[in-house]
Amino acid sequence: MPVTVAQQLYRSFLDVKPDRSRFVAATQHFGQIEVFLPDGTLDLTIEGPIPVTPSFELFEGRRNFPSVAMDRHSRRAYVDIVTSQKYIYALFAGRTFDEAGIRANYARDIHVFAWGGELVSVIRLDRDVATFTVDEDGGRIFAVQHHPAPQIVKFELPASGLVSGIAKSQAGE
Repeated sequence: MPVTVAQQLYRSFLDVKPDRSRFVAATQHFGQIEVFLPDGTLDLTIEGPIPVTPSFELFEGRRNFPSVAMDRHSRRAYVDIVTSQKYIYALFAGRTFDEAGIRANYARDIHVFAWGGELVSVIRLDRDVATFTVDEDGGRIFAVQHHPAPQIVKFELPASGLVSGIAKSQAGE
């Protein structure tokens, strides 16, 4: 696979564990999260609960380099990632451009994994967000919403803690 193609297909979002013992890369076009040691050695590959494999066509891009055109039927996978000492929080889109248009790049589901790779929870937000952070001590998620208007929204973590549940937004707080 040409390097320019791999660079596009493996577009990732990064975060580091607070104690700096690991860092993670969540891929936008594959449903996986890679966990690395500080020296860059791959420690673990986590497969998300929903398989995502990109569908694309190759074309000649700028300066005659091979490039990728994603198919409108190709699902987006992870669009942001946040870590804590205990968990990996990965924002999962799971939609195609045919299904959602530009909103295919936004998400409502946060997959919560233990550092050993086990899926602990799926938190469903009540609206699409572009990026987020988690305040575990305060039991909140803060996120950026772009539609219908840009704003910061706050969600309370589900009352039952990190179990599958719906987080209700409190816009503008």
